[in-house]
Amino acid sequence: MAVDDLSDKFDCVTPEARIATLCFGITLFSDVAISTFGAGLLQALADYRLLVGPHALKVYLTDTMRMHKPITARSAELLDVWLAPGAPARETIGLEYTDADPYEDAPRHRFWVGGDEVPEAADTWPSMIRMSFNSSWGTQRPIDAIKWVARLAELIPIRSGYAGFAFEYSRYFLEEGCEHAWRQSMRYPGIEIHTPPGVERFGVLKDSIYTSNWLTIIDHAFVRQLGGLASLKKRLPASVQTYDIRNAVLLRIGEKPALGNVNRNDRLPDYREVNRVLEPLMKEVPDRLNWLDLPQDAEQDTLKWYRRWTDA
Repeated sequence: MAVDDLSDKFDCVTPEARIATLCFGITLFSDVAISTFGAGLLQALADYRLLVGPHALKVYLTDTMRMHKPITARSAELLDVWLAPGAPARETIGLEYTDADPYEDAPRHRFWVGGDEVPEAADTWPSMIRMSFNSSWGTQRPIDAIKWVARLAELIPIRSGYAGFAFEYSRYFLEEGCEHAWRQSMRYPGIEIHTPPGVERFGVLKDSIYTSNWLTIIDHAFVRQLGGLASLKKRLPASVQTYDIRNAVLLRIGEKPALGNVNRNDRLPDYREVNRVLEPLMKEVPDRLNWLDLPQDAEQDTLKWYRRWTDA
C-alpha cells in the first residue's frame, strides 16, 4: 500500500486535537553557535517559507514562552532581530514556526532552531535545526528533498544530520502523542520521532551522530573517523549512493524513504546495515539520551526504540 494511503492511519486525531502526525523531516546538527552562521540560517528560513507557501506557517514559540501565539509581522522577524549585527548577546536561541491550526495540533510543517550561545555551553552542545514537511516530500518529491539538503549544506555548517519519514507530536499532549509515535515507529522502523523541544541535541554532544535514516549526513571529520570515504563506500550496501555536499558526505538509501513493517518481516535490512557501519559514531549516545515523553517505562522504551536498528 502506498504511503499516502496510510496517512489517516498514521495520524492520531482525538476530539481535542491532532496529537501526532506523519511528516517528512530533516534534522541537522552544527558544532558552532547559531550566531556564527546567522546569515545562512536566515536564508534557510526564507527559502523554507517559500517551499511550504507564504501563508502556511501560523504560530510561533520561543524558548521562553509557555504556549504558541499567532505569527505577527514582528514575531516573523525574531531571528532577524536576534542575529542582526550588533544585537545584544543571548544565552540561548530557541524558536519555532509551525502550521498548527489550532495551535495544540501536531504540526505538519515546522521550522525549529535551538542552540546555546554562552561559550561554555556552546562548546559542549551542538546547535540543531529541524524542518518538517508534508509526508508527500518523501513519496513524491525525493529529488527535491535531496536538493534541499544540499542547499542547506551551503548555508549551514553541518556536522551531521538525517532525513526521512518522522512523527511530529503535540507538545500539549506529550505523553499521548509520543506513545502513538513510539508504537508506530516500533512497527514501521523507517519513521523517526521528533521531540517537540529538540532534546536530541543533548545526546549527540559534538562527538557523535544521533542516528541514520534514508538520508544521513556526516562531515569530513566523521568520514575520516570511519577510515575515509573509499573504505566507507566498500562497507555500505549496494543500494546506498553517496553525494559530496559542502564539507560533508550525504548517504542515500534507495530512491525514496521507506517505512518498513516488522509485522511483515520488513525490517529494512539496508537501513540496519548503514546504521551498523555508522555505529562507531553513535556508541556514546544511548548513555546520554533524554527519555522520550512516554507515560510508562520511558527509559526502557526510549532505549528499545533507539536500538530498533540493531536489536533483532
